[in-house]
Amino acid sequence: TSDLAESMNRLLESAVQVDGIDCGGVYLVDKPTGGLNLIAHAGLPVEFVESASHCGADAPQTRLAMRGEPVYQPYPEVLQQGKDKGRRREGLRAMAILPVKHKGQVIGVLNLASHTHDEIPATAREAIETIAACIGGVVSRARTEQVLRQSEERLKLALEAANEGLFDWHMQTGEAYYSPRYCTMLGYEPDELQPSHETWLGLIHPDDRELALGAVKEYMQRERDAHEIEYRLRTKTGKWRWVLSRGKATEWDEVGVPTRMVGTHVDITDQKQAEEAAIRLQSAVEQTADGIAIGDLDGNLQFVNPAWARMHGYAPGELLGAHLSIFH
Repeated sequence: TSDLAESMNRLLESAVQVDGIDCGGVYLVDKPTGGLNLIAHAGLPVEFVESASHCGADAPQTRLAMRGEPVYQPYPEVLQQGKDKGRRREGLRAMAILPVKHKGQVIGVLNLASHTHDEIPATAREAIETIAACIGGVVSRARTEQVLRQSEERLKLALEAANEGLFDWHMQTGEAYYSPRYCTMLGYEPDELQPSHETWLGLIHPDDRELALGAVKEYMQRERDAHEIEYRLRTKTGKWRWVLSRGKATEWDEVGVPTRMVGTHVDITDQKQAEEAAIRLQSAVEQTADGIAIGDLDGNLQFVNPAWARMHGYAPGELLGAHLSIFH
């Protein structure tokens, strides 16, 4: 990435200012091939850089770097198996090959050289080995950040596909993150909602507030295994939408009290409205004076309302499963 290359260039500039060193490059291991790819360089002409942009797995520099220990040699000795005349013409006299490690594994190499010294000064070695160690840390962090970005992007795509909004609540500070879908689900533009826990509190329906807060409290006090609850949130236009909220603690303090919760909201308004309509229909069928019965294709009764049962001198439960032929 550009950030990684920028960091490598800064560290490399520091290295070539060390006494006895005037040029160099940073390579990273190419996992598929085992070779080394140049990602930063300083103090070298274009022709040399082009010829040294990649070192194969069997190249002398690669083999030396993979040993895992710093190597200090006259440059001609390093190239004694090489065939590139352009590199020989550069006139380098001494070289340091410093493995770049992460968790004990070689992930790259810092190559430094001198046009003026036949040997890298002993006084410079501690400094450049420290820089090589710093490069290992920078590369590791950059790769971790890249993995996190990729994971976040995959999560974003998954949530969008599932039509779910994401929330991230830091309990000690009250700060919160609401994903774009979380906002648009309620009629807001992305980032229009203030990133705080108070925002969520202000959106909850008054009749659901105690229930919602109680569910969170019970989960945090480990009185329930999972946080999952349905309640209503106010939209930008003042209407109410039902959401299914699921959450999970992801960070805890030193005594085990949750300090962060991450979760999702799913809009279940249509489902709730369908359930309410079904309840209303059920109530109407139960209360009507007209007899209503439903049977399967074989003539077995699956449902009878009280009016039908009364008409035929039965209790409703007595007729379930009975065949229609009993009425003839």
